[in-house]
Amino acid sequence: KDQCPTYDAWRKDDLPPTLQHISRIPDHLVSNFTLNYSIPIDYTSQDFRTTDVWSANWTIDFIEQYRKQVRARVAFGTYSNKDIYPALDKYALLAITGKRCAVIGTENPWIEAALLEYNASSVTTIEYATIYSSVPRLFTITPMDFVRKQRNSKNQRQIFDSIWSYSSIEHDGLGRYRDPLNPYGDFQTMTKLTCILKPGGFLFLGVPLNTQDFIQFNLHRLYGPIRLPLLYRNFHVIELLGSGMSTIKGSYNSQHFVVLQNK
Repeated sequence: KDQCPTYDAWRKDDLPPTLQHISRIPDHLVSNFTLNYSIPIDYTSQDFRTTDVWSANWTIDFIEQYRKQVRARVAFGTYSNKDIYPALDKYALLAITGKRCAVIGTENPWIEAALLEYNASSVTTIEYATIYSSVPRLFTITPMDFVRKQRNSKNQRQIFDSIWSYSSIEHDGLGRYRDPLNPYGDFQTMTKLTCILKPGGFLFLGVPLNTQDFIQFNLHRLYGPIRLPLLYRNFHVIELLGSGMSTIKGSYNSQHFVVLQNK
């Protein structure tokens, strides 16, 4: 018997990819995307990944460049910030050292390098791009292949001690990265994460936090009092490792890690 049927409840990973730029939310989906018209949408700034996601090759030398930055405690990573250090300092023993970690959505392996530097037993990156890793303890897989493995081994699902995601979930379902158009893509992914995170395991989540919910289509969602409680609903909220929510309308600059614990 499948102990976590919600993992595949919506067949989310079987939806068709977005192959052409969708510049406006289709009329019949606006209510779904805006949660019954409660969240404003703006269409003035857009982006689309015109080619299929690139392949990448992660080598020991490449990862070591990031690990050196972690040791030096400098701002680093895709967004050149220090947001990960409070998480590393406070949760190393609980969630990293000797633990099985996963990273959801990544373009550069800065989180992966930090987890390896803090002696994670393994790090698995789940990302749409095809990534080749020759780095010990660092494994890569696409969401589709990961789902296939989970479906084929229902009694032996891969379970992680901690999951890390920074600037990824807010894009889910908007089609910017050729992902399927899906009003609830972010919510569905969060529910799926509960199935691959051990009970009591930690999710370190960085999404744009703002006092006003907002959809900048097709770039990202900003999470505020309407959508945020729904995003967190399957987790206990432990703490925010940062300075709080942005109060500037449309600003996505407040994206600190929030520590969540699987119920």
